[in-house]
Amino acid sequence: MTLFPVEAGAFHEAELYDRIIRRAAINLRDFQAAHYKLNRRFDAPLWDGCRDAAVPETLQRKLDVFSARGRVPLYDDETFHEDGWESLLIGHGLMPQSYDPRVDAIPEQEHIAQMQLRLKDIVGLVEAMPVVDDFIGSAELQRQAEVIALG
Repeated sequence: MTLFPVEAGAFHEAELYDRIIRRAAINLRDFQAAHYKLNRRFDAPLWDGCRDAAVPETLQRKLDVFSARGRVPLYDDETFHEDGWESLLIGHGLMPQSYDPRVDAIPEQEHIAQMQLRLKDIVGLVEAMPVVDDFIGSAELQRQAEVIALG
């Protein structure tokens, strides 16, 4: 918004603003198109057509790179982060054929230690959570429900 042209003669601002907005729109388009391209619905011709349709080169490159090594190439002014793309692609069943070779740069014991740390963090988060029955009956939850009902 800071680059939105405020004067008719602000061509430099307008060009930069247009380029940024165009890039963001392309990234949004690709993210949405990936849902249709990767769909696994086989109950209607519409979904077959979506899977068979050509996609923009920018999306095809993302699909190809991820399919090969599990990496998501991010472009300038990317709208979604790598984890969002990974969730989308894996969620639609696109699994990499190989793995990122950078994994081999870290010794196996370090991978194991990192995974154990992550699992320990998860256990700590779960243990800190209230029991479901306690949470459902909590005054905070009831207050939130009242706020939503009044909203």
